[in-house]
Amino acid sequence: MSDLHEDVFAVSPDIRYVAVAHGQQVRMRARPGLRNASSSDSDLYEELLVNPTLLTLATQRGNIDCGGLRYLIIGYGHFHQLVLPGPAGHVSIAFELGANPADHLQAILRVMAHHGLAEGTSSSGS
Repeated sequence: MSDLHEDVFAVSPDIRYVAVAHGQQVRMRARPGLRNASSSDSDLYEELLVNPTLLTLATQRGNIDCGGLRYLIIGYGHFHQLVLPGPAGHVSIAFELGANPADHLQAILRVMAHHGLAEGTSSSGS
């Protein structure tokens, strides 16, 4: 059986970091030798606190009259972060600044579906 992290990394060499969060359980993996990498402690708190909060807020807004939420893209100073809701948490993927996360969205959604993590793929909004 293939590993979700490795399958996501295989989508593009521009992927820096992959995290899968289910409640308080977070599995993170980064490409070795990254420039301007965040600390692992900072990444953990992002996955435990920041991304779930952003997803909750955006989902609530999206459910009012936008047709739901499919994903979020956050533009940090050193990278872009794609955050996708999953059935019991979320998947978070950091990209190099020169990459457009939306260009890889469909491939990532296919990987998530293959691993049983596809939620919100049919609703609209972003």
